Amino acid sequence: MHLDRNFSEAYMLDALSHFMEKEGYELLEAKKQFRKEDETGFQNVILSVSPYDDLVMIEFHFGIRIHAVEDMVGSFTRSLKGWRPDAHTIIISQGKLLDKAYWRFEAKSIRDLDEIVLAFQQMWSGKISLFLNQYFRLEGIHELLNLDPKSPSKYLPNQGHRYLRGLVVARLLQKENFEELVKIYSHQMAELPQGEILKPGMEKLVKYLRNISLN
Repeated sequence: MHLDRNFSEAYMLDALSHFMEKEGYELLEAKKQFRKEDETGFQNVILSVSPYDDLVMIEFHFGIRIHAVEDMVGSFTRSLKGWRPDAHTIIISQGKLLDKAYWRFEAKSIRDLDEIVLAFQQMWSGKISLFLNQYFRLEGIHELLNLDPKSPSKYLPNQGHRYLRGLVVARLLQKENFEELVKIYSHQMAELPQGEILKPGMEKLVKYLRNISLN
């Protein structure tokens, strides 16, 4: 049979639901994802299916949201309010996480989909679950976004949003290099094509972060 997007999405989500439930993740079918939440935020696995003439391409993205970060960032960006509860603090594709660039799964049959389910479970038991658990905390996010501030981060597709989140994380952790990060990220923001759009919000965010009390 020819695989289309709707069938492939439904099949994959159903096939993975029991496995992910055992890992503590709830299926959010309308959002095409599995999510594990607590009071600090959530970890999630997002399914993406792209149809082509004779096959579908399947890709997973892995995200982490820290509410304390997103509550601040959302107030200083133009993101639609309806999308803010689902915003990620970091998110990465399967290919980038596994250092395979733009790698995706290909499927032409139900058998292929079943093989992708097995491959995902093997990936999960390796690097994926370790990644999500290791970085589901402020210190982990700081490590990914701020330890090499002059280099692009693979953990957010939009570098401007990376700068905003990196600054919030550094301030919440009361890092001594916060002002240094402000200088670096402000300079790099000015070099981005969308920098002029994000710059006013970044300036307001920096002013806010300098004046909040964290004691």
